[in-house]
Amino acid sequence: MDNLSLHRLIPIQWIIRDPQQPRKYFEESSINDLSNNIKQFGVLQPLLVQQNSLENFTLLCGERRLMAAQQAGLKEVPVVIYPKTNSLILSRLIQYSENIFREGLTPLETIDLIVKITNEGVSTVQLAQILGRRHDWIQGHLLANTPLYRSLFESGRLRSVAVLLIFKSLPPKAQNKLLTESGVITSTLCQKIRQHFNQSEKQRELPILSPISENENIVKQPLPVRSTITIPFNPLWLNSFNSKKELIKTIENLLNKHLLSELKQA
Repeated sequence: MDNLSLHRLIPIQWIIRDPQQPRKYFEESSINDLSNNIKQFGVLQPLLVQQNSLENFTLLCGERRLMAAQQAGLKEVPVVIYPKTNSLILSRLIQYSENIFREGLTPLETIDLIVKITNEGVSTVQLAQILGRRHDWIQGHLLANTPLYRSLFESGRLRSVAVLLIFKSLPPKAQNKLLTESGVITSTLCQKIRQHFNQSEKQRELPILSPISENENIVKQPLPVRSTITIPFNPLWLNSFNSKKELIKTIENLLNKHLLSELKQA
């Protein structure tokens, strides 16, 4: 707080909104509620501004409060003046902190902000440290800015970078299946389709044999020199095994029992 001046009242028309403010969308009902509160109690928390000239200030933080104060008809508002800086990055980080710890930015607004800051030369590692976020959280937002994934956010099919990272970890065929469907892509949906594809791959590893009815008994066919045994490879029987190794062991046991029976009869 050493860099901040004590708050003071200035005419509301002296304040200009920052066109680069990361947050673009505000709920009308939220502004209306805040405006009604300001009519009764005034602006309780000062706006954070930077002074450009004697009667010109750029808003850094408090856009909702400014909009609500204008709607409430206030002529003056309390402000705290932040020292003028040439660092665009610092201004963006101040605005980000203001929004993320209040009502929050939309996913697309956060994506755009992360992209802007990294384009200014801040590394993803530095940005993660500054914002107190995981490095993969920063990288996920940069990944989300690629055309395919950004279109999913714009259409509302993706609503979280965390879900995007789960989606990206799916096998390509699973990703393609989700992309051809409609509806919101959620972490639960990703986990379900992962399980489906894992089960399909496991079944493809099993030998392809002619299915026999579940209730059909093992048929022994004696031959002049040796006999054969038919094993009921129906889906229900196959799915009762936890692994391919367990299945092979069971088949070996059945064959051994059959051969032992043949030897006793010989």
